[in-house]
Amino acid sequence: MLESLLAPAAATITNCRLLVSFDSEGKMHIMPVPPDASVLSKRDMLEAINKGLVLDTDTLAEFAMATIKNLQHRCKPYRKAVTVEI
Repeated sequence: MLESLLAPAAATITNCRLLVSFDSEGKMHIMPVPPDASVLSKRDMLEAINKGLVLDTDTLAEFAMATIKNLQHRCKPYRKAVTVEI
C-alpha cells in the first residue's frame, strides 16, 4: 500500500537531485540541484581541484582570478596599516 502511494512521487523525482534543509524554525526547504552542481565543503572543494577535479580551463581560471581578487581585497587594509621607515 505504501508503495502505491509513493510511486507517483517517485516517478516525478526520478533522475532529479534535491537538497533538503531545515531552517531555524524547523521548516523544511527543498531545492533542486542542477546536474552540474556539487555540494562540497570548502576543504573538499580545494582537495578536489588539487586532485584534478574536471574543470574546463576557463572555469579554473575564473576560480583562480576570483581567489586572487578576494585575497587582494583582504590585504588592502594591511597595506595601509604597515609603514616601513628606511
